[in-house]
Amino acid sequence: MATNNNDKAQRAVTSRFTLGDYMALLAEAERTGSNPSQLIRKSWHVYQEQQQLDDRLAQLESRLTRRVFEIVSAVAGLSDTERQQAMAQAKQQLKGAA
Repeated sequence: MATNNNDKAQRAVTSRFTLGDYMALLAEAERTGSNPSQLIRKSWHVYQEQQQLDDRLAQLESRLTRRVFEIVSAVAGLSDTERQQAMAQAKQQLKGAA
């Protein structure tokens, strides 16, 4: 099986910080027994994980909204046509609120 060499290849990235941020980065690296590069790499991984979590939460919110809508439609006794009209109206109102 072929391995992906892209994961093993490394590239350097240069970033500029204000003096205050740089000093705080150095202090945190020293406090954690790390170095600035390791902290920045960890921050990138945490950022990626947070983005994945945000995506999953958005998907969950969408599923919950659909389910609540279906429950409310059923309790209200809406026909399929009324449910579709209510859904279109709700989407329109939510679009205007965003």
